[in-house]
Amino acid sequence: MVKTLRQYYNKVTNFYRNININDSAKNLIVISILILVFLTLKNPRFISVNSLKSMAFQIPEIGILVLAISIVMIAGGIDLSIVGIANLSSITAALFMINTVSDSTTPGMRMLIVLIAIIIAGIVGIISGILNGLLVAYMKIAPILVTLGTMSLFTGVAVVITKGTAVYNFPEEFLYIGTKTFGFITFPFVIFLILALLVGLLLSKTAFGRRIYMIGTNIKAANFAGIKTKVNILYAYMFSGFLAAMAGIMMIAKTNSAKADYGSSYVLQAILIAILGGVDPDGGEGRVSGIIMSIITVQFISTGFTMLRINDFVKGVAWGALLLFVIILKVRNHVKE
Repeated sequence: MVKTLRQYYNKVTNFYRNININDSAKNLIVISILILVFLTLKNPRFISVNSLKSMAFQIPEIGILVLAISIVMIAGGIDLSIVGIANLSSITAALFMINTVSDSTTPGMRMLIVLIAIIIAGIVGIISGILNGLLVAYMKIAPILVTLGTMSLFTGVAVVITKGTAVYNFPEEFLYIGTKTFGFITFPFVIFLILALLVGLLLSKTAFGRRIYMIGTNIKAANFAGIKTKVNILYAYMFSGFLAAMAGIMMIAKTNSAKADYGSSYVLQAILIAILGGVDPDGGEGRVSGIIMSIITVQFISTGFTMLRINDFVKGVAWGALLLFVIILKVRNHVKE
């Protein structure tokens, strides 16, 4: 009996070691399973279709923001303005839609207006990313200072153009993006998976991705290797801005409302999830597989908090403490290496 169990254990551990994903993702798979089992035992409704559907609606907006900030972190930077970009981009798209669509607008024209609105949001996100990238790469200002400043700038512009009020009542064709479901699989979750796949391919299969990792690992060595570090850092911030804009579209399509201060707590969560998923705060390390598993793990924890009726103040303390704990572990690992 003991021999059989030992053989079974060896097979499981060998399978675990041979899985072709990074260690962070492997560890998070185990943690996610443990959390899933624990919360299901505490409350069987945790694994219900409605609960899974709810999580599938919540993951995309924060998940896309994590992808946005991770690209910049891998390049050795940080982008604290992602939520500001998301809100400004989505508000711009929202104002375009409500000022263009009327009761007499045909369904085909509505679809075209929605598509143009999404493109406008993407352009605003890219322009915002260009501003961050120029200040960081060409003006040599610390990323944390630049994006802290632009975070306030983008939020301020959003407040001015909305006059501090919410923008709402979007076309039904647009709300489809944030509310459509296929069983317990939601359309926003499908969009998130597509974007995650594209980011994964960009980082692992393209020359740009390899350059970003090298810049994040050692920017001086990257310069000596002939890599145009300034341009590539600029591209990283541009792509981050675009992804933040898409997260903003997810937000307003789900809530049918756009506000300048929406998702103010998402920056801390995005940094936490990125680091937990294996993205090195110093740059040069991080894979999308780990990021996705980290997003799922944190969503399980967040849903568990809600089911256990833990208030928002305690949640904030928990996220902050978890972020500090993860950073301390990262620092200790660096010291050992």
